[in-house]
Amino acid sequence: MNLVNYHTKSYKVKWLKQMDYMDLLNDGYMIYTFSGGTYINLSDGFCFDQKLRKTVSLTDIKEDIRNVRNKQLIIIAKRKHKQQALHYVQFVRK
Repeated sequence: MNLVNYHTKSYKVKWLKQMDYMDLLNDGYMIYTFSGGTYINLSDGFCFDQKLRKTVSLTDIKEDIRNVRNKQLIIIAKRKHKQQALHYVQFVRK
């Protein structure tokens, strides 16, 4: 499967409701962090780090999450800064 990326030239981001911990467990599949890490959600409170090949607790990386993708590899949640809350997003054609 290929990652689905929406270009800002033809799409705009629509910010929706805030994503909490249970939503992250249920809806999230692939997690990207501000530090450049890529994790796969195991849906039991742990994530698999692809670079280091080890499991990490989701609560340990929760503050560092940049965006979240679903199983179709579409971005479903993101934030711009670490100080912001994680929000669901939808990409709408301009």
